[in-house]
Amino acid sequence: MTDNTTIDTQTALTMSFTANVVGTQQEEVIEAAELKFRTDMFIKDLVAKVAEFSKLEARTDAFLYELLQACYDTYVVISNPSSNIASVACEQLDKYCSKNGITGGKDIKLLSKFMNSVFKGLDRSKISTYSYVIKYGIKNNVANGALAAEIKRTGGIQAIKKASFKDIAAKTKAKVEDNLQQAQTKVSQSSMGVVDIPNAIGAVSKLKSGEQVVLIATVNAERKFVIQAATSDATVIKSAVLAAAKPKETKEKAQEAESADDAVITADQAELEAA
Repeated sequence: MTDNTTIDTQTALTMSFTANVVGTQQEEVIEAAELKFRTDMFIKDLVAKVAEFSKLEARTDAFLYELLQACYDTYVVISNPSSNIASVACEQLDKYCSKNGITGGKDIKLLSKFMNSVFKGLDRSKISTYSYVIKYGIKNNVANGALAAEIKRTGGIQAIKKASFKDIAAKTKAKVEDNLQQAQTKVSQSSMGVVDIPNAIGAVSKLKSGEQVVLIATVNAERKFVIQAATSDATVIKSAVLAAAKPKETKEKAQEAESADDAVITADQAELEAA
């Protein structure tokens, strides 16, 4: 008869050995995964996938989605501010950009630098489209290895781009409205004098007290304003108020307002049109 104590000891040793082997294997896998981020291999791997995709005779949505998933999973690692690996990876990315002539200025954002490196040579609009997908994944905390399925679930790359445009337009419009409100407050608190309403102005003379108008005038030899026309058009007033409050930002704000109101996104393109 075998001593139970001996059996228990052998079992314990076997379990310990198995655990150590599994633990060692897991550590080796982790070390191997981290190793590529200590060199520029993590970029080269993705560049190779892009090259493979471009050589396919029959490109598929599935391959493109998997490619973007690989980009997303990698970007999540290198953009983690609390990770030492991310810090090392970003240094490797900078070296890769310098070595391969990828520029964009010192203030270029990490995502742009990363995507420009991976998709070097592609049309800027395509890289921009792919970047929207990565941003979507970050915003929605898509899990590692799940972006391809998420792209398919949402209706494809163009659907994500369209939703992103709408979100940007909404934020821009809110910002413009906030700027306009601040400008209105500033303008309403000042006065440059009072003049009579010329009869020639016509319809503007019928406006109620407190309503705003924009006067078009010239300066004569006596340093006085000669009013030539007036308008109560809402768009003109909006631009004029912003210009009066922040002269340097007039054109920019006016353009933002127009793009926010008139943004039209065409989404009837084939998925691979962006590839």
